[in-house]
Amino acid sequence: MIRLAAADEPPSNATRTEGEQAAEQAGRSRIPLAFETFRYALLTIGIFFAYFMGNGDPERTLHFLALFIIIPVAGLTGIEGMFFGRQGAQAMGREASTEYQMQSAGGNLAYAVTALIVFFAGWGVYADATILIATLLFFVFSGAVHLWGAIALGNKTRKNIIRPLISALLVGVCVWPLVASLTWQPPRESKHGARSQEPPPAGTVRD
Repeated sequence: MIRLAAADEPPSNATRTEGEQAAEQAGRSRIPLAFETFRYALLTIGIFFAYFMGNGDPERTLHFLALFIIIPVAGLTGIEGMFFGRQGAQAMGREASTEYQMQSAGGNLAYAVTALIVFFAGWGVYADATILIATLLFFVFSGAVHLWGAIALGNKTRKNIIRPLISALLVGVCVWPLVASLTWQPPRESKHGARSQEPPPAGTVRD
């Protein structure tokens, strides 16, 4: 009986090893989910805070959006790709390519660092708009790739379904502050010293 039990130990050890490997794999698969959850939580809070701080001023809203959208979206994506690229590729149903993923991660981190510089240096509305538009375009193209993968390749992972929707949502959130900031004209100074945004009456003769 003792010998039979001893003979049965190797399969038990092998089974335990497989279980440990499965647990380790499950732990790794949770890393992309944790990044994704944290990313979208920060993004939601950041958008709310940007509109709250903007208080109806499109330029001020744009200034905060350029930071609070780019840092969660590009910054966290860059960190994920730089240090957890293999797990991220597996979560999207793609083959891992460490060098290419690190290069892409570096591009995302460049967006995030530039957004920080623009924000704290106060380079103005055109700098805010430029870095935000560049980041939005990148994620629109990225969303198109994810959508193509889901439809044409049948790779219907969670990220491939959600990414195009998030990209469209980000564009929608940024349309008003971008358009209003880039087309807004400062109020004119009236001859009485008061600032007015009303156009002069038709037929008015200027002094």
